[in-house]
Amino acid sequence: PLAEGSAEFQTTVQGFRDTLGGLHSQLCIVKLEKVEHPLLYQQYQLKKAAMEKACGHQAVERILYHGTTEESSHEICQHGFNRSFCGRNATRYGHGVYFAVKAQLSVHDRYSPCNPDGNKYVFVTRTLVGDYTEGNGSMRAPPLR
Repeated sequence: PLAEGSAEFQTTVQGFRDTLGGLHSQLCIVKLEKVEHPLLYQQYQLKKAAMEKACGHQAVERILYHGTTEESSHEICQHGFNRSFCGRNATRYGHGVYFAVKAQLSVHDRYSPCNPDGNKYVFVTRTLVGDYTEGNGSMRAPPLR
């Protein structure tokens, strides 16, 4: 768990709360953990540098939210986000990993149902964003460019 007094803890909690909208008073943060898989993080940093170079050093990283089940949260912590294992809760825009700009969407029961103890699991992520397209339910991968 992150230390409550740390700047990283405070910044993460504040960003989360700021995007909860009207749900702010209905939720209580029970625990905040930092998950950083060394190999995946190294790959992330290399991809980020390549994207920044290709985009003229524009911002390619955003803080986004991902609500999930308790069971899936363990898989994500072990293996990272993988679109091959997605699609249980939402496939409206195709098979893949969905992230929200606001935590308000990710805390919805559809995406992060309560476990037997009444807890929800939401990831606050640093996500690389690049080109995008509007998907559809039959898509398994983004269209080739």
